[in-house]
Amino acid sequence: MLLKEYSRLRYLESGNVFRALSSNDNIIATYIKDRIRQGKMLDDNLIFDLFNMYYHLLRDDDLILTDGFPRTIPQMHYFLSKEYKHKRDYCAVYFDIPRTVAVQRILERAKIQNRADDLNMDTINQRLDLFEQETMPVIQYFQSTGKLITINAQQTVEEIFEQTKSALAEF
Repeated sequence: MLLKEYSRLRYLESGNVFRALSSNDNIIATYIKDRIRQGKMLDDNLIFDLFNMYYHLLRDDDLILTDGFPRTIPQMHYFLSKEYKHKRDYCAVYFDIPRTVAVQRILERAKIQNRADDLNMDTINQRLDLFEQETMPVIQYFQSTGKLITINAQQTVEEIFEQTKSALAEF
């Protein structure tokens, strides 16, 4: 919905890119599949390489929309260094939901998208634990710098979209 609303947005969903890469039969695919199955994050250097390729394809007037990046403090520093170097402003959007709702949504997504990695409760809990340990400090940093928009994601998709648009317009 955001992509339709803002024509200058260039979208990168790292998870989909890495899932596509994992559909091959090679060493990269094996590594990615193993990490996903274990509920672990990929090595930051792989994420940096993907972001570099994405960043290389951007035009100066493009706006960045990423999903799943940055997720760790090193990724955040990498992102901020790129933004500073290219004199781009940024904000982060955090869609806030309780853990129990996140689990429900992950299980629903597993059925809709046929994602086996989303059906294993141990993997789901591992991912959510990693989110709390690794990603929450990133979110807290963006909040402390005034660069975070927090959206209550326990609403309808339409309500979340409207709140996100309004918050971005005010930023």
